[in-house]
Amino acid sequence: MVEIPDENAEPGVVLARSVRRSPRLTRFVGTGVLLGVLLAFGCVLAGGTGSSRYATSGVLGYLAVTFGFLGALAGAGAAVLGDRAARTSRREARNSRREA
Repeated sequence: MVEIPDENAEPGVVLARSVRRSPRLTRFVGTGVLLGVLLAFGCVLAGGTGSSRYATSGVLGYLAVTFGFLGALAGAGAAVLGDRAARTSRREARNSRREA
């Protein structure tokens, strides 16, 4: 348990509060987009420079948008699963005021 001082409480009074840590959705989605774009770069580099009727930059753009979108969905799904896990594992924090 975590003890957090409260300025409004009387001396010696202990208050219990529930503390829940939740994942930050934007960081998960951003990480998913970044991984998707990196995967697109890897696919374009692994594909080589063979004879193709599409330009390499066009293929890279298409794959970056597609894999970036899929990565964002995967990151959002991971954040939702992390949030559900955080809801079940709440901590109780004790709030006590100590006299100096």
